[in-house]
Amino acid sequence: QEHEHHHAQPEPLGPRSWLNTVSLGFSGGVVPCPKALVILLLAISMHKIPLGLALVASFSLGMAVVMVVLGVVVVRGARLAQGRLPAWGAPIVALAGAVVIVALGVLVTVRSLVAS
Repeated sequence: QEHEHHHAQPEPLGPRSWLNTVSLGFSGGVVPCPKALVILLLAISMHKIPLGLALVASFSLGMAVVMVVLGVVVVRGARLAQGRLPAWGAPIVALAGAVVIVALGVLVTVRSLVAS
């Protein structure tokens, strides 16, 4: 007697789709962060509630759009790079990303020290 076994693992976050990516981005971007709440409280204290609401709404919408775009780029990039990068490629890409982030941090620090 022959049995078929399927060993495919389910995806941890469910199937990938545009709707899932967009909903994940908007759920993360629409929830205001503490800084957005500070802006809203400042607007309330200055009696400029519509301005505060507009600022928080635009901030949250912008964050949601950025998260959706980053999600799409990561998924597309992973699909394109699958099987194309050599074994040493992923660590090199990670190292290059770290070097860029550190260089930008140093640049911002030096510019702020020079300006003060």
